[in-house]
Amino acid sequence: MSGLFYSRDSGGKHQSTPPEYIKWAQQKAKELDVKFEGTPTDIQQLIEDSNPFDENIFFDYDVEGDTTSRPALDKLFETIETSNGQVTHVFIPDPDRLSRPNHPNEGIDLEDRFRKLGVTIVYKKKTLEPLKPGTREDIGELIGRYVDFHRSGEFLDQHAEKMVSAKSNLAENAHWGGGPAPYGFARWLVADDGTKVRLLDEGETVRRAGHHVEVFPCELDFQNALRIRKLLLKNSAEAVCRILDSEGIPSPNKGKFKKIDGIRTEVSGKWNASTVNSIGRNELFIGLLTYGKRGMGKKRRLSQNGPRELNADEFLPNGKPRVVKNPPSKHIRAETRFVAPVDVAEHKLLVQELDRRGASQRGKRRCQDPNSNPLGGRIFDMSCGWTMYKTKYFRNKQESFKYRCGCYDKSKGKLCEHNCVDGPSAIEFVLNTVQQKLSQPTIWPKLVEKIHSLAGSAHGKSEFEKRISLLNCKLKATKKELEQTSKNMALSEKKEHYDAMARVFDALREKESEIIQQ
Repeated sequence: MSGLFYSRDSGGKHQSTPPEYIKWAQQKAKELDVKFEGTPTDIQQLIEDSNPFDENIFFDYDVEGDTTSRPALDKLFETIETSNGQVTHVFIPDPDRLSRPNHPNEGIDLEDRFRKLGVTIVYKKKTLEPLKPGTREDIGELIGRYVDFHRSGEFLDQHAEKMVSAKSNLAENAHWGGGPAPYGFARWLVADDGTKVRLLDEGETVRRAGHHVEVFPCELDFQNALRIRKLLLKNSAEAVCRILDSEGIPSPNKGKFKKIDGIRTEVSGKWNASTVNSIGRNELFIGLLTYGKRGMGKKRRLSQNGPRELNADEFLPNGKPRVVKNPPSKHIRAETRFVAPVDVAEHKLLVQELDRRGASQRGKRRCQDPNSNPLGGRIFDMSCGWTMYKTKYFRNKQESFKYRCGCYDKSKGKLCEHNCVDGPSAIEFVLNTVQQKLSQPTIWPKLVEKIHSLAGSAHGKSEFEKRISLLNCKLKATKKELEQTSKNMALSEKKEHYDAMARVFDALREKESEIIQQ
């Protein structure tokens, strides 16, 4: 018997807790006489490398619990399905580490998926045995599981209400609600009487009674920010980016890392138009801290009467919540403790100019039809690494499209020598590559088997098909026992051992014949 470990951390901040989870799993595996080779050092290394799994540990770090498809969890199921029954146990600290579902049935379905694969789920406070075909689950156990996941999901609603209320209270008193300070500003620990205690390091969090975090101008970048605002009055955001890049002024996130399609990528340090425009619109320069410009919560959002549930029009067609722009009446504004460095009239003039420039695109949503842009966000310039964007053009009087390098367009050809690639040709190349990959003798049968499996699960299996599947499993297990028994017979040195093995062999042969007849 062997076991694997799974857990999840939605915030990506609890680096000391996961090693303790592994210590618990090691102790539990020892008690159950289950082989488990994961160590606390292994899970710490996974966190440092932003890797969701290794051979023994599957850990979704910084992944929310109301999603049923996650990198580590998906890989865990794949590992179990391909282990040929070698994996018998999964160690999970608590049910809420497996899921914080929107509906309890979603969490129960995840548990049942493990149990139907013949895996025992080991929690700290309970153990769930594999589900045997044809047996009915104890009603008390089912109710208990339902209550556990109901409480687990209910926590998200309560936590969302607390977060909205807390950030609203902070904003009303001009306290910083979290996250890095905007460009040109820095975070300070401030006492209730307004005394600045000390400058906070990037990413540092402090909890001290009678103290809060506030932002103040930072001399290092503040003068650059004021200059950017002046440049924006007479230049486009793209032009300002070119000026800053040519002078070697690093962007705010230079040297940091961000995830692009789940891949940890270092920020280039080049400026972009959205960063420059955000500096121009930031009301901190006129001494106002503003909160609530956008509605972004998944469970609760800001309203004049406190936290509220999401409206029907705040969901996308796929059921996911969408970001909405709140009207100015819903914004929370508070005066900062520092003197406004920019005149209000000057700020309004700049915002009006930015609004005029962006009027043609404001309010237009990105295309939601993947067929209209098949390679959108997936094709990159091999020279500079930038994303290539789809643009329309006419070829032989017929409308077509191509992908243009974003770096080439932004720098007017100064930072990249490549220009564009024909869209239809790029799609044809990708399809041919995929076809060549799938046509390999080792890949094609697996693909066909997977499609048949998905088709069967989508339409459901009849009782006859279920019985056939169960009998096939029994027949496979019996043949495996026959093979092992024949090997033991060959190794038997004493006659009584050989006779005993022969009787077992005959019994298995009879069992095999019965299964085939059924």
